[in-house]
Amino acid sequence: MIKRFKFLIIVIFIFLFIFTLNFENLNILSSSIKAQSKFFLNPQSTTIAIISEIEGFTKTNVSGEILKGMLALKKEYPISLVLLTPESYDKVDSQFKLAIQSKANIIIGYWNQIKNELIKNANNYPNIFFIGIDLFSSDIELDNFNNNNNLPNLCLINYKEEEAGFLAGVFAGLLTKDYSNISNRLNPESILGIILAKKDDSKVRYEFGFRLGALFINNKCQILNVELEDENDFYLIRKNTYSLYQSSADIVFQLCGKGSPAAIQAAYLSNNFIIGYEFDQNIYAPENVITSAIKKVSSSIYYLIKNSFLLGFSSGNFRLGVKDGAVGLASFHEFDLVIPQQIKDAIYSISTAIAEGKINIPFVSLTMKNQDETDSNQVNTNKEENNQENSPDQTENSIQAEDDQ
Repeated sequence: MIKRFKFLIIVIFIFLFIFTLNFENLNILSSSIKAQSKFFLNPQSTTIAIISEIEGFTKTNVSGEILKGMLALKKEYPISLVLLTPESYDKVDSQFKLAIQSKANIIIGYWNQIKNELIKNANNYPNIFFIGIDLFSSDIELDNFNNNNNLPNLCLINYKEEEAGFLAGVFAGLLTKDYSNISNRLNPESILGIILAKKDDSKVRYEFGFRLGALFINNKCQILNVELEDENDFYLIRKNTYSLYQSSADIVFQLCGKGSPAAIQAAYLSNNFIIGYEFDQNIYAPENVITSAIKKVSSSIYYLIKNSFLLGFSSGNFRLGVKDGAVGLASFHEFDLVIPQQIKDAIYSISTAIAEGKINIPFVSLTMKNQDETDSNQVNTNKEENNQENSPDQTENSIQAEDDQ
């Protein structure tokens, strides 16, 4: 009897050891999962419904990225997928009804146009797990929601745009400072540009991170800035992007929302370099979009659900960054052989430093009062890890750089 007991203990120990090794490979989101989750779903009988943007599932929107992640998951688990596209955002309630009628165990939605319906249904159907990606366009609105709601079946995913922007700034700063000789489309004057249309909290973080990254690499870099009120005014976006190139900006970081194709078109027509954002925008102009500061939506949603099948589905607000493998730079595509290895190594080293907490980039917001002062030219690094994974960073030790405006 004692021998059998010892044998059982050894078997359990080996199983736990193997499980731990496998789990460590699931590095994305592993630090953000809560073990006390009440939701446990069997992948053998799980139906996942995705409610897309009104243009459906495409290669150039977040809905397409969510689908990509779920298709990768479907290769490993026998899950069922239900794909729903609303006729308009005013009629999105009908898509939620269809999702519920399809007996979905998980319902995923993106962006603030579906926010009210997703939250309402999460309240009404406590046995269904809801995942909202970037539901709140306003930080203060998200903060108020988190303070006044605690739905055990709602997971909110947001991203650390400032970290993606920072890496894009480092990349552009290095190119324009030390490696302008690799292309006749670059110049040695260290001038970069930013064009932003319809300012919001997310774009403010991208912009702040980009400035910080560029100035971190070269504090003498000049950053030209254009802000527009309307992201649907394609003519004005094209005109102002082109004006940045005429003012000797050799790389422009565009944050134009729906007007992104117009900014990229200006780069294409003038044969200049531009950096995209949110997703890999190289598809718009492969010879001009040199990289993009991206949210890795497909991989983050893939690992969230994969890990949750093992540990349980956790509710709450998760703000994911480089450490979670959830933001970064897109592929260099055809520029991969042109970009010097020194730049690639620098991006890797800085990404590692961010992930390890040695570099902390302040959380900034258009609508919330920032606790970090962001107008000094002092650069600080912190070697302690930041363990506040489920809330906006409020770091005392942070990289800070002088704003050129």
